[in-house]
Amino acid sequence: MRMRVRFVPRENRRRPTARAGLLACVALLGAAPGNLHADAHDARGLTDVVVTDRTAARLGVAQGDTVEVSAHASMRQARRFVIRGVYRPHADPFEVGQEQLHVMMHLPDLEDLLDAPDRVDRFTIKLRDAAAAPEVANEINAMGIGMAAYTSRELAESNSSTFVVITQFHKAIGAVSMLAGLVFLVAIMVLKVEEMRRELGVLRLLGISRRTVLHSVLMIAAVSSLLGSAVGIGLAYAAVAIINPASQARFDTDLVFARITPDIIVLAVGFSIPMGLLAGWLVTRRIVHANPLDQIGR
Repeated sequence: MRMRVRFVPRENRRRPTARAGLLACVALLGAAPGNLHADAHDARGLTDVVVTDRTAARLGVAQGDTVEVSAHASMRQARRFVIRGVYRPHADPFEVGQEQLHVMMHLPDLEDLLDAPDRVDRFTIKLRDAAAAPEVANEINAMGIGMAAYTSRELAESNSSTFVVITQFHKAIGAVSMLAGLVFLVAIMVLKVEEMRRELGVLRLLGISRRTVLHSVLMIAAVSSLLGSAVGIGLAYAAVAIINPASQARFDTDLVFARITPDIIVLAVGFSIPMGLLAGWLVTRRIVHANPLDQIGR
């Protein structure tokens, strides 16, 4: 729901002031967080509210200040509240970039402000046994009392379609990058083996078997792949160290935008070394079966 809010300066609390901002979302209170207490009033009889740090920064208010809140854009029928505390909400991916402003107030105050008693859009039930959530949801739905119950998992799945698409897109980019890396690795091995053509020919003339020569080149390919993986992981950590602070500062959130997990490292190394060995084998098999005299230029 959208509501209007404005700040009442300390030196002139009775005079209406210009509108200070748009309050984009008002949260209902179950158990109040922080310093918000049920039926709490200050010495002037004003009910308290708590606001997010973003709301406080946007309106230029702090704990102890007075604000006027109204359900109408014209600020008619506005009510005054005293800010009892400022808190930082949990990071929510759905709010990134929206810059929503939040205030939390007592349910009776919100009902009176909206002139809508005994009406709620949704409420949350916290169970002692989380595993019983599907059963409880089914029981509530079977009551036929005009409401639909969902588990938190069901809500997450229904609201995560955008993130699923982004995840699939990232996987596609990763697959293309791996294929491009394989082509680059083959090119490096071709250049390396061509540089070693004379040395490999000499080894063959000295009686070194084709298998030994092939194993030596494959060892070089494996080491090159391992070093490439180490460099790539280092660049990834450097990118994460830049992306996260910059994005968190830009969107004023604690969300982690980029993360390197052990699974990603295992996948990178596990893909790089076999592909390096494959590239080395494809390039070397032609060299080891060639005439050694042709390899040394005679």
